[in-house]
Amino acid sequence: MNKDREEHKKFIEFDVQIDQKYLEKFTSLMKDVTVEIRYDFEKGALDILAKPKVAKKLPAVIILHDMWGLNDHVKVLCHKLARHGYAVLAVDLFRGNVTNLPHIAKEFLNRYSPEEDMDIIKSRFEKLMSKDYVAKDKVAFVGLLSGGYYALLAASQLKLAGTVCFYGRFPEDLTQEQIRKIKCPVLCFMGGKGNTIYRENMKELQKGFKRYGIDARNQIYENAKPPFFDDLHLETYDKESADDAWFRLLAFLEERFTDKAEADTHSGLLGVFKKLLDSAF
Repeated sequence: MNKDREEHKKFIEFDVQIDQKYLEKFTSLMKDVTVEIRYDFEKGALDILAKPKVAKKLPAVIILHDMWGLNDHVKVLCHKLARHGYAVLAVDLFRGNVTNLPHIAKEFLNRYSPEEDMDIIKSRFEKLMSKDYVAKDKVAFVGLLSGGYYALLAASQLKLAGTVCFYGRFPEDLTQEQIRKIKCPVLCFMGGKGNTIYRENMKELQKGFKRYGIDARNQIYENAKPPFFDDLHLETYDKESADDAWFRLLAFLEERFTDKAEADTHSGLLGVFKKLLDSAF
C-alpha cells in the first residue's frame, strides 16, 4: 500500500510540473481557435472539439488517444492542428478517465472491447460529418498507440481521405480482411528502440499493405522509443524525432486535403518540402 501511495505521489508531482508547461502552451494556442467540450451523458465521455475562427468549410481530423486517455498532450495536439486550419475532434474512449500510472492505463484499455470503442468512434464520426462547417470528403484520423489500431480499423470501415498511425502496438491484430478494406492512404510512425512487438506488428501491417496495393508510408526513427511523440512523458519523448514526425504529419494532411486543381497549381516552399518528404518514404 505504501509503495502504491509513493508511486501515486511521484506522478502527482510530475503532473504539477507538466501542467504549468501545458498551461503556457494552451494560452498561446487559444488565440485563433474556438474550443468546445462535448459531454456524452450516456457514456461519460469528454470529447474536445477545436477549430479555427473562420467561416468556411474545413477539413477535419479525428484524434484517437493512447493508453493514458485524453490527456494534455492530446489536447495540445488538437489545438495545434486546429491552428493549421482543421476542425479537430479528440474522441474520449476512456469515458472521462485519464492516468499516468501504467497499471491503471492497462485497466482502462481492458475495460472496453474494440467493438464498444468502434461504436463510439463511428458515432463521433457521423456527428462530425453532420456539421455544416466540415468538408465531407476531407476527413482523416490520427491515432496514438492503441488509438493507431482504431485509426486503421476506422479506415477499413469508413470513407476517409487518409489515416495516421503512431507506434504500432495494438490491443489485437488487424486481420488481412480488415487491411484489405482500407481504401485511403496510410502514414505510420514507429520508434526503432524498445519492445520488438512494435516493429513486428508494423512488419505484418506492411506485408498486408503491399499485398493489397494500399498506399502506405512507414517512417521509422531508429534511435527513438515509442511513444517518442508524447512530450508529456519525458522518459520516452525524443524531440528530434517528434519534430520530424510533426512536419511529416502536416505534409501528409496537406496532401490528402488538397484538391487536384489546387495541387496542380501548388507552388512555393511547401510544395518543395512535400516533394522532399515524399522522396524520403
